[in-house]
Amino acid sequence: MDLIPKITGFTSNNSEKMCVNETGQKVLIDFSLRVLRRLASIGGETGITLRHKISEDPFLLDNLAEILEDSRSNQDQELRELTIDILTKLAMDESTRKEIGSIQVIVQKLMFAFIAQDGLPDAHSGCLMTIKAGQALSMLTLGSADNCSVIMKEPRHGFFKDLARMILDNRYIYVAANVLQNLCKYSGVKLGDSDLVELTSVLPEVLGRVMDEEGKELEILVGLSSQKCSVSPESFTKALEQGQNEVIFVEKLINAVNANSKPNAQFPGIRRVKIELFIYMMELNSRYETYFRNHGLFEALTRVEKSPSRTEKYRLFLGNAGLMEHRVHLSSLVARAKLLMAVHST
Repeated sequence: MDLIPKITGFTSNNSEKMCVNETGQKVLIDFSLRVLRRLASIGGETGITLRHKISEDPFLLDNLAEILEDSRSNQDQELRELTIDILTKLAMDESTRKEIGSIQVIVQKLMFAFIAQDGLPDAHSGCLMTIKAGQALSMLTLGSADNCSVIMKEPRHGFFKDLARMILDNRYIYVAANVLQNLCKYSGVKLGDSDLVELTSVLPEVLGRVMDEEGKELEILVGLSSQKCSVSPESFTKALEQGQNEVIFVEKLINAVNANSKPNAQFPGIRRVKIELFIYMMELNSRYETYFRNHGLFEALTRVEKSPSRTEKYRLFLGNAGLMEHRVHLSSLVARAKLLMAVHST
């Protein structure tokens, strides 16, 4: 553990302080970032301890912000990617996540890296940077109203429009949908009319993809659909009626609940997001309850009730360690869904 402060110290961009020339400085920074990324990516309880120790360095986040701000060449892009990977892993800790979100330059540079890669000469490199920056923003916004608010209040206009554009791009649909879902769910900020228009524009694409996807991708898309149903129920209903056979859509979701009876650490929230969507839909229109009842939702909910899993308590996993525990238990969501079915059936 005593080595960690020495390693984090090499992330400094001050060549005079490090007593090396500029080339040597780049080598030291690159080496230290690679070691920190490796340490921050370790799973289990050991990883939690290491990330906490790394984030204790009072200069580290400032150094990482400076790397993001100062990098220009292709070699510097590698440093940016390493830096973003480290920020993503450190943001798994709630207090560190909040601290990262309070550093404006980091948030701005991540947003820029996420939405402004089209001009890069190396398309593959640009695509990789976009995905990494999106993953960092997803982690920063996960469960954090403060960070969501910071992003939505950034002076740069059109972020929702950019996210909507990216959802229509096969390369970025899932990472963009993840960020958009978090902004809708956790920000606590009322969406403006223009933001709702952008959400509505991509909903047919999202609902269509729900019919074809499984696993992690399905969890993300259903999660975004659920938030869309929550913040703009009328447009959700319209999109579902126009673009999908409602009965087939309902069957897909209920079958997926039954199929995911054994939770997976790669997508621990897959049953949760579907039940949340069931609740929003029944609150929106009682006719959905009829669809759900006729296709066995009550029985599916009972099976969920009888097969609780510790895995589903957490938003994500790194190794065998569950991180970011949900405030609302899955059993409470099941009870809410069953209550709505009972009310609508009387």
